[in-house]
Amino acid sequence: MVSVIFFDFSETLVHGELDVPACRRSVVDFLGSCGYRISQMEYEYAIETTLDWRRNKRQERLEITSEEFERKTLRLLGIESTDHLIRNIERIEFQHYNWELFPRVEEILRDLHHNYHLGIISNSSSTSVIQVLREKLLFNLFDPIVLSRDVGFRKPDPKIFEYALDLASVNPVDAIFIGDSFMKDILGAKNVGMKTIWIMHHGAESLSPSCDGIATNFAEIPKLVTEVEETSMSSRISLKVAESKMSLRRTFGTKMQYHP
Repeated sequence: MVSVIFFDFSETLVHGELDVPACRRSVVDFLGSCGYRISQMEYEYAIETTLDWRRNKRQERLEITSEEFERKTLRLLGIESTDHLIRNIERIEFQHYNWELFPRVEEILRDLHHNYHLGIISNSSSTSVIQVLREKLLFNLFDPIVLSRDVGFRKPDPKIFEYALDLASVNPVDAIFIGDSFMKDILGAKNVGMKTIWIMHHGAESLSPSCDGIATNFAEIPKLVTEVEETSMSSRISLKVAESKMSLRRTFGTKMQYHP
């Protein structure tokens, strides 16, 4: 019986983009106000170098936290990476993101929360997921909230899914994962035994045989959750019936040996 529903975060519950040029200009201005005179070109070179380093780590499914990212960038600039600088750069970056919930997300999450435990498993190097959930007044709906920054591994690595399942004290077959990325979310969750619903806000042509349901918008999620749960229960009943028949056959066969 399905008891827990896990969600991806970005492009599943919310969508948004970072205004990169404005953000980088603001960081350079902030560093200048702290007495560090660096050019925009110097900062661009340092941050692109750090991005290359992070991309290489992520190819190994390893996560680099936002703090590690900022400290490496500052070191390349010859700046001491104090906690004060790190916190403020992260604040500037968050301010230049524009996060919006997809239509009906809040309403549906609150309805699902009446019948299921809800959780989040997100590839996130920062705490922005927590901040956005608090701003949208949705934070209290989710437990656990598992971020790659906290476990050191990124989806589709099975370790992050297994960690979340352990926190929720739920077996994989009793959990559904809902996400937008086929490789990271659907295959990742499926590989540890979870049920999956692939949400494609931009439309989809056909149902993948590797997922249990597919949605083109969030409004379709409740119906699909019900269908997945019913299919799961039906499969379990069929398995129990098959096991019972096998047990009877074994018993009957044994009796036949003693009563030829």
